[in-house]
Amino acid sequence: MQKFIFKLLIIVFSSFSSVLFGEQTKGIYGTWEGPWYEGMSSGEVTLVLTEKKQSIRFTNFLSMEVLPIVLENYAINKNKLFFVVQDKLGHLFTAECELQYQKMKCSAEHEGFGFLLELKKLSILE
Repeated sequence: MQKFIFKLLIIVFSSFSSVLFGEQTKGIYGTWEGPWYEGMSSGEVTLVLTEKKQSIRFTNFLSMEVLPIVLENYAINKNKLFFVVQDKLGHLFTAECELQYQKMKCSAEHEGFGFLLELKKLSILE
């Protein structure tokens, strides 16, 4: 079932390929940082989005790598970012983020649990 969902997300992401990093998405470029929450657990997350590099790094998240994880499966459509990364056990972390000026709020899911990411833009990278 997880492989089916992953393939479905890839199909959805590929439908957004024409808008990846176009003029309408420039506001999403940069380094974003802030907390993530899941129930009583929390940590920090850093999201880097440029034309050449897209990565995410979590702290205090046991099944995620400490090093940045390359975003290989992502899409940007106007003020929204969608991405999927795998943890080191192969479980999917899926997220839908909405850009709100210099802030980004993401609703995410990992192993059936809901996550919230509240990010602020630190720098603009082009």
